Amino acid sequence: MKPLAPLPLGRFQANRNAALRLNATELEIVRASGKFLQCAPGSLHAVNDSLTFTSDVYPEIDVAYLGESDGEHFFAYLEFFDPDSTQFQNIRSLAPMLSDLEVGLAASALALVNWHTTHKHCPRCGAFTEITQGGWSRWCEADSTEHYPRTDPVIIVGVIDADDRILLARQAVWKETDYSIVAGFVEAGETLESAVAREVKEETSIEIQDISYLGNQPWPFPASLMLGFSARATSKDIVVDGTEIAEAHWFTKVELADACENGRVRIPAKSSIARKIIEAWYESEMPDSWTRT
Repeated sequence: MKPLAPLPLGRFQANRNAALRLNATELEIVRASGKFLQCAPGSLHAVNDSLTFTSDVYPEIDVAYLGESDGEHFFAYLEFFDPDSTQFQNIRSLAPMLSDLEVGLAASALALVNWHTTHKHCPRCGAFTEITQGGWSRWCEADSTEHYPRTDPVIIVGVIDADDRILLARQAVWKETDYSIVAGFVEAGETLESAVAREVKEETSIEIQDISYLGNQPWPFPASLMLGFSARATSKDIVVDGTEIAEAHWFTKVELADACENGRVRIPAKSSIARKIIEAWYESEMPDSWTRT
């Protein structure tokens, strides 16, 4: 497979303006005329497939500085809003429609809100920490330590065999129709290539070689960086553990199209790197009706 084109969540056009994050006085000045993004878990405030920014300033709600574009400064409120509102849209379905500026701001906003809502206390001493650097770090006064947003690297791989079949698997917690390519977290002290080979072997018992890097994008659910690869299978017999992975199968292009058309298989959302890798193998975009919900 060739390297993937810019991925749906891998686009970012705003100037992150790291120097401004360090200047609390200047940040307060630009906040007064800033544009603010509201997040709900996994969703953002949007109307007609475009993000909706507000100029309302709520002094009681902490914010993170996202960046600047064409003289406008963007922030994210660091509290989740009511997810039941019809004006919040899931970023998984929304991302492909957003502009490069919007999608970059959205991915950063969700990642930061996820982190701040779950990491309010120092991991060393347990003391409450204060937001610093415009929302990009937290400071523990009790033991003088600074803490930064967590990012977890995850590999995801399109495994192809000698007959040009792709390996798709279904997690045990997914619907019986939902399939994707193999993915897993990179472990401590492990290279990306080692993680690719290990995850494929652990989940399906398939041996691989010729591992090639394809591209990456943030995946703020809640804090991952997805790193895409392709690999060639050197074995064909699939064995799954039945606990984490319920099923895994080889599919030709014709077999996958037939399974999707008949509703037996659903593939990942357009915003995912998994979808882009599957489509790169399929050599065509796939219909929305094949997408899982």
